[in-house]
Amino acid sequence: MASRALTIVHDHQPVVLDTGALLALAARDQQAAFLRRGLLRLRASVLVPIVVLPECVRGRGPRDAAVERALRVAALLPLTESAARHAGALLATTGARRGGAALTIDAMVVATAAELRGCVLLTGDPGDLGRLAADLPHVEVRDVAKPAG
Repeated sequence: MASRALTIVHDHQPVVLDTGALLALAARDQQAAFLRRGLLRLRASVLVPIVVLPECVRGRGPRDAAVERALRVAALLPLTESAARHAGALLATTGARRGGAALTIDAMVVATAAELRGCVLLTGDPGDLGRLAADLPHVEVRDVAKPAG
């Protein structure tokens, strides 16, 4: 199922993973295996904004080990000052006054992806990230759990 979500990804196109997508890649199930194979087959540049790490790791345990394995196929993207400012603007544009830390992290993920000037953003939360990226034509938000279409 997850591999069909990658049908919109072109060879070598950057794929940015949010927390939900990173955890999906880290899982030990058939969906994760499809996702890993799809990313490898497409030779996609797999990128993870650094701001998702606090949502995924806790410093120890089996979940952290699985996330660390998933990160072996990815490069971490720093949060730049321009992306941080863009995230604030995205929150303002979408009317988010108090979305909490989760929405702020989502905005930072979208703003970091936008700096790539062309990528697919795989997410477990296509509603919020889709709203944040609505006016960003170079960021294509896709649900990691559903087929493209």
